[in-house]
Amino acid sequence: MQITTGRLAAKLGARIAGCTESIISGVSGIESATMHQITFATEERSRALLYKSEATAVIVNQFVEDLHIPQIIVPNVHKSLICTLKLFKPPIYPKKGYIDPSAKTGNNVSLGRNITLEPYVAIEENCKIGDNTIIAAGCKIGRNTIIGANCRIDSNVSIYHDCHIGNQVILQAGVVIGSSGFGYYYYDDSHNLIPHIGTVVIEDFVEIGANTCVDRAKFDATRIGAGTKIDNLVQIGHNTVIGRCCLIAAMTGIGGSCTIGDGVVIGGHVGVSDHITIGNKSMIAGKAGIMRDIPPGKKVLGCPATDRREALKSISLIERLPELYDRIRQVEVEIRKSKQETVFH
Repeated sequence: MQITTGRLAAKLGARIAGCTESIISGVSGIESATMHQITFATEERSRALLYKSEATAVIVNQFVEDLHIPQIIVPNVHKSLICTLKLFKPPIYPKKGYIDPSAKTGNNVSLGRNITLEPYVAIEENCKIGDNTIIAAGCKIGRNTIIGANCRIDSNVSIYHDCHIGNQVILQAGVVIGSSGFGYYYYDDSHNLIPHIGTVVIEDFVEIGANTCVDRAKFDATRIGAGTKIDNLVQIGHNTVIGRCCLIAAMTGIGGSCTIGDGVVIGGHVGVSDHITIGNKSMIAGKAGIMRDIPPGKKVLGCPATDRREALKSISLIERLPELYDRIRQVEVEIRKSKQETVFH
């Protein structure tokens, strides 16, 4: 794709300083951009690099003096960058509205308009798939499952029976929705799996990264709130309810029956014990261990997780331990020396 700087500025609702007819055919970072690529700058340090950049144009939030390339000036660089990247993003599935002959559907399956089913998709009985949804190669959809409109289900995703996927949902490759929760009861000298007869509900505009697993509920529903974005390799335990517009980074494990509020941000490699409540708009730093409830709006880190300020104080003290140890040893030496001098006199 190619677009002139003038047309791009018009699409972004931006003003432009410099040539409006420069041709843009791609997007790249400041230092790696070449001719016919547009770049972006969000802060003073990156704006300084523009004078050496080979980019054809730049997106900025304020005019840069004496710059040799056209400037597309916008209120929000990140928002405009997202819009620009979408223009140049190649379609992942060019064959929309195509059903491969190897795709199999069971009895009473309802397919919406313009559905794409790639090779070896298997959809069991009584499922319903909404308009414009794309289901990539090797996916399996269990019986009685509902998938909304405009979804993208990437290759080798498994959605078990009786699950409900909303509209505009993205499930990346290898996601598993609705597998049995990790619940066992010990009797007769063995661990016995408790039947999980609940469901999973994924609300609208949720995005789930590759190889993430969301377990079905023992009763009722495991639920992921609208607009929540989950990274790769995340485990969501049974009966957990995650609020709207949360961000959960890779390698996080969330135990069963947790309640996570709206707008919560969880860093990578976090562990959340079962039956934990995390309040709205809390922020959990990477590698934290959550063993008790977190009030709304809190920022915590560490294992076990504590208030961010207190945790940073503790970390600072730990870093000073070698210095403190040396000082204590020196004091001990001086005390012994003082005692020897006292005895000698």
